[in-house]
Amino acid sequence: MLGDFNNLHYFWMLFKINLIKDFNIFVMKTLEMLKKGERAVIKQMLSEELSARLLEIGMLPGKEIQLVRKAPFGNPLYLKISGNHLSIGKEEACTVVVQ
Repeated sequence: MLGDFNNLHYFWMLFKINLIKDFNIFVMKTLEMLKKGERAVIKQMLSEELSARLLEIGMLPGKEIQLVRKAPFGNPLYLKISGNHLSIGKEEACTVVVQ
């Protein structure tokens, strides 16, 4: 049952983000929205559950991050942060607000 809730939550987040993209209302930009090679600064994490894991791998607010590339279908995303390369899933990327 919990898996269904997580999937529903994930798709709702994607729906809201796509709605924002479609109407050019960029209230907040997430890591998933970056284009290949684009750089941004991490502002905050939207998910408390995922933020601990992201903090452990070095994704701290204020750090510059670069999207190296996206795998087919956009999942996972390959990132460069503080000279280190890492990959995260699309679900996690949707929870990282950047500027």
